Amino acid sequence: MKNRRYIIIIFLASFVLLANQALWSSCAKDKFEDSIYDIVDPDLDELALWVRDSFVVPYNIEVLYRWEDMETDMSHNLVPPTRSYVQRFLQMVKRCFFDTYIRLVGKDAMNPVFPKQLLLLGTKAFSSDGTATAGTADAGKKIELYGVDEYYFRWKSHDTIREYVHVMHHEFTHILNQQKAYQLAFKKITPASYTVSWFNESETSALNAGFVTPYAMAEPDEDFAETFSTYVDHSETEWNSLLSRAPESGRNLIQKKVEIIRTYMDESWHIDMDALRALIQESIQNVATGNN
Repeated sequence: MKNRRYIIIIFLASFVLLANQALWSSCAKDKFEDSIYDIVDPDLDELALWVRDSFVVPYNIEVLYRWEDMETDMSHNLVPPTRSYVQRFLQMVKRCFFDTYIRLVGKDAMNPVFPKQLLLLGTKAFSSDGTATAGTADAGKKIELYGVDEYYFRWKSHDTIREYVHVMHHEFTHILNQQKAYQLAFKKITPASYTVSWFNESETSALNAGFVTPYAMAEPDEDFAETFSTYVDHSETEWNSLLSRAPESGRNLIQKKVEIIRTYMDESWHIDMDALRALIQESIQNVATGNN
């Protein structure tokens, strides 16, 4: 029985060896045909080349400006941006958002936390309550920017540029908060004043209650992002003017929030809010005067 077992084992080993040799010989002689998949790089037009060189190569950021229905909020009626308007909008985004952080903190520090995808939409997202969404941050990786077409016709206005700059820095603050949480003490400054009906509040009532805008009253995360973005997109004079319209009680509450945000940005991200504000103000002025 042992001899028979040995014979069987030797036979099986020989069979496997011959099979492998045949398979290798067959593969070596095979001539592979062209792939059934499209593996040829697409031809890039002037806009696509500019986007590649301005966002993909330096920041590894994908910019979606063609219609991507699976990437959009299907609950709103949205349209893609007019193609000829895209580059001017993105020039502002690069100058007033990405470049400010790069100049302040450096590419190595900021590239890992920058959004990896920008989605551009031609119109804003209007809701039944009368509000219009100008931007959203999704899963810490994507920022959606609305109203590209509207920007094109108003881009020389300082206030228009600041409006869009505000949205970008607001949404980016959410991304930063998702990666590193801010102090719980922030939520305890005005805990009873947050409201889902923030859109019924006026600027005056918001300032009286210790908020920089009515939208800041929505909930603590929005309050944090609104306070930061309003601080950096306003010059020092404009910021002081805003605070002067608040009563002392409201002004003190806002200043407490600013100090917590200032500490968070400095300790968590090495971002000096006053230095960032100066860079943003310079960038807004350059864009408004056509000095891109």
